[in-house]
Amino acid sequence: MANDSSVHAIDRFFASVMFVMYVWRLASLFNNARPSNFFLQLAAFCFALFSYMNSQDAQELNDKDGFKFWHNLWHCFPLFLIVIEARDRFILGEYDAQEESRALYGAYVNKVKMATKKKY
Repeated sequence: MANDSSVHAIDRFFASVMFVMYVWRLASLFNNARPSNFFLQLAAFCFALFSYMNSQDAQELNDKDGFKFWHNLWHCFPLFLIVIEARDRFILGEYDAQEESRALYGAYVNKVKMATKKKY
């Protein structure tokens, strides 16, 4: 099932680099994206890892059908991300974490001002 070739080695190398880059992206999304977007992307990433691990297990057991199934699900990961990003941008609209923080801070300041006015 596994073809040992130079292309396979290059694929493995780039998959490892992309894995590290995506973990870095998730770390940056934690503070700079909607929580729903972050958790959906984290869930998609975990599912991709789950699929990859199952494809490796199927390969070790020489289960060709299982390997094809899980390996194809592993390769659907970018499609899942496209759907998540499209939902976030086109359905939910623009999101600015700093703007939301300023709005929450402004609401907090107003609440504190109102609370102090009531006391006097």
